[in-house]
Amino acid sequence: MTRLRGGVAATAVAAALFAAAGCTEQTTGTGGQKGPAGGGAALTAAESLPLKGPAPKTGYDRDRFGSPWADTDSIDCGTRDHICKRDLADVEFSDGNCTVASGTLDPDPYTGKDVTFTGGRSPVDIDHVIALSDAWQKGAQQGDPGKRMADANDLMLAASVSDADVSQRQSVGVEQSCLMRTCSELRWEKG
Repeated sequence: MTRLRGGVAATAVAAALFAAAGCTEQTTGTGGQKGPAGGGAALTAAESLPLKGPAPKTGYDRDRFGSPWADTDSIDCGTRDHICKRDLADVEFSDGNCTVASGTLDPDPYTGKDVTFTGGRSPVDIDHVIALSDAWQKGAQQGDPGKRMADANDLMLAASVSDADVSQRQSVGVEQSCLMRTCSELRWEKG
């Protein structure tokens, strides 16, 4: 399996999310106005949605998204290990080819710095690109528990990052930290 490096991995995740949600890039010309680059059914549907403020976090609990880092592919390897295996360099396993014991995040997608991972307490964490609390506010609270668990363990919606970066992103709020907010809203509002 080819491993994407640092910022390339984060860019690939973002591109896949935009493509899956049907979002298009906004461009600006030298004297023109902002507008969609290509359009499409998803963009047309998004433009027809009424704008709403965020819903309250009432009832939010991480446990409502199912078992953290579940084995969703039935090969006895949890989602966290799949993500570390994909995102880290020089990976060593504690049990053959599943539980990641060590590796290097080379580089961290937010800071560009290398971060050493060793099992247990480590400066490498897994970041939900779309925070679960944000998904809850955008409609996950009304969704099927199985869909919530699937989204919480979706390999395309998570990335290995420095644990300090996760804390910093969570403290500034999703509006300032997540470029995929509109796609997140569409994902839960439309289903």
